[in-house]
Amino acid sequence: VTFTVTCHADRALRELKLCQRVTCGNAMTVNHAVSPSGEFFFGDQLVYTCMNGYSTDGIDLMANEFRVDCKADGTFSALESCRPVKCGVPSLGLHQTVSATSDMHFGDSRTATCAAGYTLSGMP
Repeated sequence: VTFTVTCHADRALRELKLCQRVTCGNAMTVNHAVSPSGEFFFGDQLVYTCMNGYSTDGIDLMANEFRVDCKADGTFSALESCRPVKCGVPSLGLHQTVSATSDMHFGDSRTATCAAGYTLSGMP
C-alpha cells in the first residue's frame, strides 16, 4: 500500500498515515487440540497443543504441538491435525483371542475372550 506525504511551505509534513498490521482474524479450531483465542495480526505465531492421547503424527506423544503463522496477506499458514496415537496390535497371552488383529489407536476398544477352560479369576 502506498500513500503520498507532502512537505508544505511551513516545513510541516502532511497526509501522514499510520500503517497497521494486517489482521488474520480469530484462530481456527482444530479437533482434539487446544486452540489459541483472540484476534491475530501479521507476524503473530499461534501455538496449538494436541490433547492427551493425540499427536501431530499419531505415533510420538511428544509431537503434540504445532505452530501457525499469521501471514502478510491476512491468512494463516497451513494447519496440522491432531491424530489419535497408535497403540499397535494387541499382544495377548496364551489362551486368549481378540475381536480384531489390526492396529489400535487411542480411544479404540476390542473384545478379548479367554479360551474354553480359562477365566480371568481362575474360578469357573
